Amino acid sequence: MEKRTKNSKTSSPGKQIYRQLAQNAQFQSLVQAIPDIVYFKDPGRRNLIINKAFEKAFRLEAAKVIGKTDEEFLPKDLADSCRASDEAVLRSGKAFRFQEKAASQDGSFTVFETIKAPITDVNGKITGIVGVSRDITEQKTVEEGLRAALQEKDVLLKEIHHRVKNNMQVISSLLNLQARYIKDPEVLEIFKESQRRIRSMALIHEKLYKSRSLSQIEFAGYLRSLASNLFSSLQISPRQVELKTDLEELTFDIQTAIPCGLIVNELVSNSLKHAFPGARHGEIHLGLRRFAENEYLIRVKDNGVGLPAHLDLRETETLGMQLVNLLVDQIEGRIEVERKTGTEFRVYFKEPKYKPRI
Repeated sequence: MEKRTKNSKTSSPGKQIYRQLAQNAQFQSLVQAIPDIVYFKDPGRRNLIINKAFEKAFRLEAAKVIGKTDEEFLPKDLADSCRASDEAVLRSGKAFRFQEKAASQDGSFTVFETIKAPITDVNGKITGIVGVSRDITEQKTVEEGLRAALQEKDVLLKEIHHRVKNNMQVISSLLNLQARYIKDPEVLEIFKESQRRIRSMALIHEKLYKSRSLSQIEFAGYLRSLASNLFSSLQISPRQVELKTDLEELTFDIQTAIPCGLIVNELVSNSLKHAFPGARHGEIHLGLRRFAENEYLIRVKDNGVGLPAHLDLRETETLGMQLVNLLVDQIEGRIEVERKTGTEFRVYFKEPKYKPRI
């Protein structure tokens, strides 16, 4: 029987393959040309092949790495992380992608993005591990800087929305104080209408301040609050006029939400003030839905006395309807009116693709 040598136990077919690869000039040229860290390990987690990028990253010569496990030359935190990922690959036989962090002596950190995969023979037996690591420290620093900048921007935008809302409430309060000295009913109503318009815009900024998004507003919830505020402001009892809503849960950019909110403010106010004279009872239907890709419909319908048949919405002299026409043009929409049973306004529009704000 042939006598076994001292190193015969390490001369497995797998290690012979790695030895042959290490001696193959073309293979070595390919591995050494890769700018990322590349290494091959045996099932015992000993490093068998490394490239120049490995030596440069850890300031170690190949002679001090080959044949050793990571625990013998890497900092403990990184070595522990490497061992855990190596064992996961060997145990599962699957490739993994992850990030690992290494501390330097000066207290700084290097972050690596690593891919490790098992190497198998023709029978599917795992004969080692191949790993590729890329230094992404600079990328992570930039990402963290951008994240911090975005968080700061979010805080500032929230504060802006909060202050705009507060300023509008101050303006509304000043109008209310001034209204106490107005004796002319028509002038007084103009003041109150201005207050309601300001409140409708302030409500949007309040919703945005409380929302997770600083540019997109949940419009259905906003319309419910707006309608409730109008009933309260005009002192209309829900027992006299019932509000029925059919609102799809949609979100709009603030540049669409403000004009749409003002349109609804005018149309619902108009119904509450004129559709039910003499404490007449009735209903107002408020609807919102998407009827095609990026095409929307707002409906305000009442079963009140209706509009005069001769009234032309485009030629009306009332400020409210003039404002509605201007706002519909602003969102590049169109407005239709039906006078069969009461009055129904339908506003069709598309939400433009707004340019990103800087």
